[in-house]
Amino acid sequence: MSDDDAIALVFHPGFSTAEQVTEVSGRGVGLDVVRTTVREYDGDIKIQSQLGVGTTFRLQIPIRKAVVVVDGLLLSQSGETFIMPFENVREICELAANEISHIQGSMVAMIRGETFSALQLGTAMGMNSQTTLDEGTIKAVLVRHKEESICLFVDAVLGQRKVVINNLHDILPGSDKISGVAQLGGGRLALVLNAAELIKA
Repeated sequence: MSDDDAIALVFHPGFSTAEQVTEVSGRGVGLDVVRTTVREYDGDIKIQSQLGVGTTFRLQIPIRKAVVVVDGLLLSQSGETFIMPFENVREICELAANEISHIQGSMVAMIRGETFSALQLGTAMGMNSQTTLDEGTIKAVLVRHKEESICLFVDAVLGQRKVVINNLHDILPGSDKISGVAQLGGGRLALVLNAAELIKA
């Protein structure tokens, strides 16, 4: 086998070079767990080794996955505060009622001649109160994920701030449109929105 294939053996479950196995070492359950965990965060681990010189382990972990602090746009809907990660915010705008229409039962918004699927945040989150779309101007956030975008209607845009996100998936499984919860100070909490799942909706 090649040198790279030989080096890769250290990641195989149960592989060990230890002459003696104890209760805590030599069982070959170390590096395979490391690589599995790193890849769960869209990262990878590489090894470079030279006999008699040394070995380098290089871990690549996307910074947005490695930290829980994000820049967020604070949104208000029916008295509740939500946060959209700023990396998913394409534009903040105000639309007139005549720039919103329905096509085959689905709401769409026209922004500078371009048509976007539109969604009320209240509707997406299953809230009874929704944004009024027939009076004056409507606050909207153009939300993007990869190559797709939607227009999200909200009651108000409150500003931008850095927030620490706590994951909710283990506590509230099935809450796909929510990626976590953030503390705003004074005991207030805000749900962090999942742009990819909102676009699916």
